[in-house]
Amino acid sequence: MKNIFWIFLLLFCVLSQAQTILLDTDYPAVSALKKVADGGSLTQEQKAPTSDSITVASIEELRLAGQMSGRVINMLPGEYVVKDHMPDDPKTIFHFSGSNNEFNFNDVRIIIPTSVLRNMGPGSTHEFATYRIDGSNLIFNGGHFENTGEDRPYKSLAEFEVHGNNISFFGCEIIIRGSSPYGYGDMYGKGSGSAVALYKHSAMSILGDNVWVDGCMFKVFAFGHGIHIHGAQNTVIRNVNMEGALRLTDEIYEETSGPAFDHDFKRMYPDWYEGSDIPKGEMLSLTEDGIRAYLDGTDVNGVSRRTGKITVENCVVDKMRGGITLTISSDVATVTDCVVTRCDHGYSVPSNSVVRNCKVDAAFGPILSIPYSNKKNADIELELISAESVMGTHSFMEISGSNHKIKITATEDMSMYTMPMKIGYVGYRYNETNSTESELQSKHNASAIQLINETSVPVELTKYSSGCTVTSPIAEVVDKGTDNVVQN
Repeated sequence: MKNIFWIFLLLFCVLSQAQTILLDTDYPAVSALKKVADGGSLTQEQKAPTSDSITVASIEELRLAGQMSGRVINMLPGEYVVKDHMPDDPKTIFHFSGSNNEFNFNDVRIIIPTSVLRNMGPGSTHEFATYRIDGSNLIFNGGHFENTGEDRPYKSLAEFEVHGNNISFFGCEIIIRGSSPYGYGDMYGKGSGSAVALYKHSAMSILGDNVWVDGCMFKVFAFGHGIHIHGAQNTVIRNVNMEGALRLTDEIYEETSGPAFDHDFKRMYPDWYEGSDIPKGEMLSLTEDGIRAYLDGTDVNGVSRRTGKITVENCVVDKMRGGITLTISSDVATVTDCVVTRCDHGYSVPSNSVVRNCKVDAAFGPILSIPYSNKKNADIELELISAESVMGTHSFMEISGSNHKIKITATEDMSMYTMPMKIGYVGYRYNETNSTESELQSKHNASAIQLINETSVPVELTKYSSGCTVTSPIAEVVDKGTDNVVQN
């Protein structure tokens, strides 16, 4: 009996100590959470770094922990369904304003029904975010973050708006749903002046410096970008898998309501296609670009600056409008070991950038597009891969600018691709019906470009090309330009 007594006494002490660790309000982090839950607010001391490790087990506790600093925050495994926006902020679902934190979401699923996004507001476009991150020095480990439903958001938004500096995401899964219109790509607009009201929904907007996205999976089932970069410096995107959605254009003609039906099945965007029939027999991307950079943006203090260096490594982009589309970024980009498939266009990079050991198909659009004649000195090597099907009337490659070095290789038969690589061509945007000859020369201009084509895909040097050198031992080269050199 004595032994049994001591065993029970020991067990009681252990359980009491465990309960004290989890619930003792003298523990600083738990005390702070309880204070706010009881209607108080965090003090500056409670927000300051203390290196406490805490466990949260509800949406409310996670929201409160996001305001703290200097913590390791572990969320208990399980599924959590969000029911409303932040109590004091109708434009935000979660706000991570604290700094120097590590969030661990291993085996955690956070579900946000699109009806919650629809019921946000009031507010204006660009004021909304699902996960608003403006603290600094934050790490997000793991976690499954998903929208369910098909409601459009109150206003266009990014699921993750990353405005803080030194933010890292490791092994996160992000699934985006809910936008309007959806199912038509950008044929009814993508910004101001659109033919219908837009409620876009992207996965991640990066505005802060030194943001690192590594080992994450994105599925974008809404009209919006995957990752888009605005004014950020030193962005690194590694080991990311980005998936969008496609639709055969023929299916649109079966609709009996919606924007296509309302516009008599005419495209209204871009303006050079406005009023033309939706083409049949083509594959349409329902999203925007996979990894996209813009010219500039504002930092966390509202200061405008140009977008800085971008590194993209070992990423896969599939079924997005554009694959890796960085061409209007202000600084250089380095893209290595990536694969782009089934996109409207594959790669596009700014001046002085490097692309190495990357693969791409031309199933539904050009493998490479440099659509601005002021771009120069890009150094690009791409391996062409086969596609299950090839649809559309697109060019194989569209290049303008100067002094680019481009090498296209293949390790298998590419006879499925018959459309030409075009040098001195930026697409149908500038054509004889909407531009003067001098404008066409300015926009399509390509000079001193070196192309090595080791595939069977033909090459066309347009009349807007000059001083270019093409080496193509297998495929035909048609030269309509000036002072070009063609080598077999």
